[in-house]
Amino acid sequence: MAASISAVRSAAVDGRLLNPIFRKEQLQKLHEKLSQNSADIQATILRDTGYSKAEVTAEYWLAIKLVKDAYDALSHDASLRDEYRIAKSQNAPDGREPVGIVVIEPARHAYLFSLLSALIPALAAGNCIIVKIEQDMLATPGLVLRLIGEALDSDIFLATRDQVTNDTLGHHRSMTVLQNGSPEAALASHVVSEPLTRTIAVVERDADLKLAARELTRARFALRGHSPYAPDLVYVNEWVKKNFLAALAEEAIRMSPHPHPGASGQSDRPTVSRQLQDRIAHDRNASIVSSNGTGVVVDVDEKSTLLSGEKISEPVLVVHAVRSIDAAIDIANKTGRLGAAYVFAQPAAAKYICQFINAPLSIVNHVPAKLLFHPMAPRTLTAHSNPFRPYDELLFSLTKAHFVNPPSDYNMLERALSLGKPELLEPLTRAASRLAPFKRAEGRPDIGFFEQGIITGGVMLLSTVFTVTGVCCYYWMGVPMFLRRL
Repeated sequence: MAASISAVRSAAVDGRLLNPIFRKEQLQKLHEKLSQNSADIQATILRDTGYSKAEVTAEYWLAIKLVKDAYDALSHDASLRDEYRIAKSQNAPDGREPVGIVVIEPARHAYLFSLLSALIPALAAGNCIIVKIEQDMLATPGLVLRLIGEALDSDIFLATRDQVTNDTLGHHRSMTVLQNGSPEAALASHVVSEPLTRTIAVVERDADLKLAARELTRARFALRGHSPYAPDLVYVNEWVKKNFLAALAEEAIRMSPHPHPGASGQSDRPTVSRQLQDRIAHDRNASIVSSNGTGVVVDVDEKSTLLSGEKISEPVLVVHAVRSIDAAIDIANKTGRLGAAYVFAQPAAAKYICQFINAPLSIVNHVPAKLLFHPMAPRTLTAHSNPFRPYDELLFSLTKAHFVNPPSDYNMLERALSLGKPELLEPLTRAASRLAPFKRAEGRPDIGFFEQGIITGGVMLLSTVFTVTGVCCYYWMGVPMFLRRL
């Protein structure tokens, strides 16, 4: 193992992958190897996971597309132009260089795609790769890593069961991608996902209930419920709860159990674990709406233990009724920052929910099937150009900007400082001292969210006062008249 890490370290120090032609050749070889072994890869994933054939094919397509997209995007001519900008007296403000070595611990629910989602951008950015192998009985990791090892240069890729630390790497620059989370505090060089973060859905009273039922049921039951982006809990407005549960039951009936190779042609594994089945059965505050070979839909109230905030990694869709949008937002936010939120509502209500719910990703009136194969997006990323790509090449590189030409105000600043004449900076100071006039849009009242709340409260108060006044006047005027008639 020491010799293998030594070879990877040497390749990183030598900058073996700085050559764009070499990187493109490596991506080409990997694409060919995965394409040639497509049937074996999919058959192995099918046996390991019990997923449907469509789900396995989708994972393979998403994975192979990652390689193709990276290959197509890598341009030798563009790399040369960027490299020689300084030689041509051009600034290079967006210059980058690879981190060096990237260590990856892939997620389990979609191993092939999860691994390549980090490996491909790291490789395309010019890094050497080390993959940590977990101790399990599954065949997919062994097959996938063997094929990758056969395709890539032996000095730039290593798969190991041993613990990999900064000390064992012996390289001053590295990055570790932990898709299964970490019990320890994340280091600056760690990109950590939190797969136990909950994902929720909100169904408002004006939503298309059939659409919401179809999207949420399929998302929760897909991949046997293992996706971290499957909705763990659905908050539905109590006014439409009955109709929504009926739509969920109807949609669940339409979904038949996924076939799995075996003696009976069905999966030999229970859809829902015995432990969770017993928990639902003994929960007096939970009732099963639908249960078949694909998954279970459960209706719960506020006293149910299924609302405890824990992650569900099985095909169980939990539904909880709420009185209003604000109630759904408040309850959802109590458990901390979410992984994602699926919002089913008309645009105005959806905007309000997405604005105030504590989630890095909110999706309105659909659940992207692609997202279900992703590892949970790392919270350590402060910005991400595309939420439908788990990792970006920029993540696996460092800034290396070069400047030849000074900025336009450099000469004036330099003269003022060297000559000790602050008056030379007066034109710049005057320009920076003026702000462009700010004009409010015409025809729009200056009423925000809180102002609207004050107005609404005032209207309710005045309506109460008028009502009470009217009743008092009625009795004040009406009772004496009634007595005079007597």
